[in-house]
Amino acid sequence: MANPIFKLQENSPKFWTLTFDLPGEKVNKLGKAVLDEIEPVLTQLEKLGKEGKVDALALISGKPGQFIAGADIEMLQACQSSQEAQAISEAGQNLMNRWEDLPFPTVAVVNGPALGGGCEFCLASTAIVMSQDPAAKIGLPEVMLGLIPGSGGCVRLPRKIGLAGAFDLILTGKTLNAERAMKAGLITYGKQLSQFVGKKNVRVNTVSPGPIYFEGGAWEMIKGTQPKFFDSRGELPRERLRLDPS
Repeated sequence: MANPIFKLQENSPKFWTLTFDLPGEKVNKLGKAVLDEIEPVLTQLEKLGKEGKVDALALISGKPGQFIAGADIEMLQACQSSQEAQAISEAGQNLMNRWEDLPFPTVAVVNGPALGGGCEFCLASTAIVMSQDPAAKIGLPEVMLGLIPGSGGCVRLPRKIGLAGAFDLILTGKTLNAERAMKAGLITYGKQLSQFVGKKNVRVNTVSPGPIYFEGGAWEMIKGTQPKFFDSRGELPRERLRLDPS
């Protein structure tokens, strides 16, 4: 494929990045072409995971200052029936479920707006690291278009930040910057813009044996949402993932 939407790359042993860069568009959005192309990527990741070839995966954007703006509005407007709308929602749910079920930790590295389906992609990830750039926002603003989150956000957001906070975001369409998202418990932590450059914003050291941890004990925030990765002691004995803010 001349201009692939997704680029999967092993940056260091067993640490991979998946770069989302929609060709010919200023922003990344979730449309039919994206849903079609990510299908074999997920199949490849599932296979790599079963073979023990992935310790961690970071989802990043190839567009400066842009993460994932949400669903392709033109795709939604083209729906002619409730059945078509349901099919789109089910495709999004299947994508997020498969992403969440990958047999290794995933980190959403948010460098710009993560809205609608972009936020749902983050919610299906093990951890969320977000730029403190004022332009970086996260939320589910679909209600402003007369829609509700259709790819699992209505379930995963309450699980992550509680019912009251989730209702506030879903029913008002509010979006949060890194500071407010951190206080709400939506993201793992925020990073200053000057520190949020390129692929080195997620630094991985593989140490065996040893637990997976985040600096500052932020890994505790993840245990409640992704317990499948942890043993009875709350540790991952196979490898160590370090998100280094320096």
